[in-house]
Amino acid sequence: MDRMTITDLLYREARGMDSHDHSLIAMSYTEDCRYEIDQHVLIGRDNLIAVYKDARGARARTWGVDSIESITHSVDNVLVEVQDDRAEAQSMLTGTAIGKRDGVVVMRTRNVWREDHLVREGNRWLIAHRRQTLQWMVELDPRAVSIKGRDRELEFRESLQQPSS
Repeated sequence: MDRMTITDLLYREARGMDSHDHSLIAMSYTEDCRYEIDQHVLIGRDNLIAVYKDARGARARTWGVDSIESITHSVDNVLVEVQDDRAEAQSMLTGTAIGKRDGVVVMRTRNVWREDHLVREGNRWLIAHRRQTLQWMVELDPRAVSIKGRDRELEFRESLQQPSS
């Protein structure tokens, strides 16, 4: 049961990233969590959520763009080991972001390896420490991008322009 609960927590966190529901992300972490991504370290749930809310700042920079317009994530290959009120989880996360860099629309897909240390607080499992390591990243040159969602519809046509010679 604990393994499935922890796996669901990882899926729910990814859903929060995709839907911009920061409460889903926040409810996945301890208040004093440590989050390591590449060479960056964030301490504390509030600092982590501030990064997720900033689609034009630190979060965009981790993707190599000026702004993120749309993002999706998929969690795979989850392995969970539980020991009393502590657990270790390993998973792969593949994410795709559509954003702008220097006014040009780009689409980047990346895959990261995640190592999570979780603790049980009451009847909930929470991530206390995450180490996330980039495995690979690819950038695509979209010729046309259309983003349709429940709350917005954006179309980028500037990517259709051919570079002048």
